[in-house]
Amino acid sequence: MDSILSKFDSFLSQSDSDSMDWNDGGDYEIAQEMLDKFSPEEWDQLREMIPNRPALWRNCVIYSVEPKKGNWHSELLLDFVFDTDHQLSLEATHRVAFYCGALHGKNGITFDPRIRSEHMIQTAKSRPGLRPRLPDFNRSAIPFFWV
Repeated sequence: MDSILSKFDSFLSQSDSDSMDWNDGGDYEIAQEMLDKFSPEEWDQLREMIPNRPALWRNCVIYSVEPKKGNWHSELLLDFVFDTDHQLSLEATHRVAFYCGALHGKNGITFDPRIRSEHMIQTAKSRPGLRPRLPDFNRSAIPFFWV
């Protein structure tokens, strides 16, 4: 029987995070449900396999994790801030900011305490080297992260 990790890998290999199926068709929800079933060993294996997967696959992972669901999700999202692909790193940075309560829109950065995850903020604070990786948010949003 296939492991949930191999099913997840196969599913993401056929997915496109920019497609309507991903966003509105529920594909990202299917990926999230799969992540919810991961064992600690599968989370470790996932982290090991990520660097060897294509950018589109990795982007699907970025949009599948929900830091409010716990440490595995938070740590994985923070890993992506350091991804070698600049676009993926930027996407992850924006997702970290979102879960810290910062919304980046046409009127600049605003703060919404309803989406702020204290767990995400504490995990982000403890991640060495993260603060300098947040150039778009340093001046106006750092208080949202570090307060």
